[in-house]
Amino acid sequence: PSARANGEGDHALAPMHGVVVALSVKPGDEVAEGDTLVILEAMKMENQVCAPRAGKISQLLCQIGASVVLGQVLVELEPAGGENPINSS
Repeated sequence: PSARANGEGDHALAPMHGVVVALSVKPGDEVAEGDTLVILEAMKMENQVCAPRAGKISQLLCQIGASVVLGQVLVELEPAGGENPINSS
């Protein structure tokens, strides 16, 4: 499968139209930048959707078997370890 780190900030986005064939994470999981979050199948090829940054999975916005479109938000991230980016001093 090809790896795709697609998204920005707090969202991992679908890099293409496809069908969700696997979820590699669940809410509450901590991930590193580049970790596989979701696997999509498009044109009989599997494509990994990877974390755009390190953090904790706050929400999965897709499910196995769902059709997704280019740019659709699949996963939402929050800072790892409950960090508050505003008051992190």
